[in-house]
Amino acid sequence: MLSVTIPADGDASQGRIFHDDDARWEAVCRRDRAADGVFLYAVRTTGVYCRPSCAARLPRRENVGFHETRADAERAGFRPCKRCRPDHAPPQADSGGRRKLPLVKRIAAVDRAEVSGQLNSNGCATIGPLLTPEERTDTIG
Repeated sequence: MLSVTIPADGDASQGRIFHDDDARWEAVCRRDRAADGVFLYAVRTTGVYCRPSCAARLPRRENVGFHETRADAERAGFRPCKRCRPDHAPPQADSGGRRKLPLVKRIAAVDRAEVSGQLNSNGCATIGPLLTPEERTDTIG
């Protein structure tokens, strides 16, 4: 299984590791926002998949499975939760400096099938920018 560390606000010392199903289940029980974007959980009895921080009632452990991506969960036959809306991009940091998903995670989360369906006649994606203006400046120089 994949081992992933997510730093909170860029501080690696505060990161959490979600290396196995037990660690992931603990994150779900805590509704840990640091786990959002790292994995999703799906509930077999309802057919729904959620973010780890979802405010919905906690399911029974034996009914829960974990998925790396939305596409994995949907291929397994689950639909997105209407409460936490895991099929939408996670919120970005606000001016107060709250947690912002790193660029690498945003790129990894891009649903390539959705993007290919959104290409215009010139082959350019029309679903919005991947980089913020600050990231463009930092990346390009």
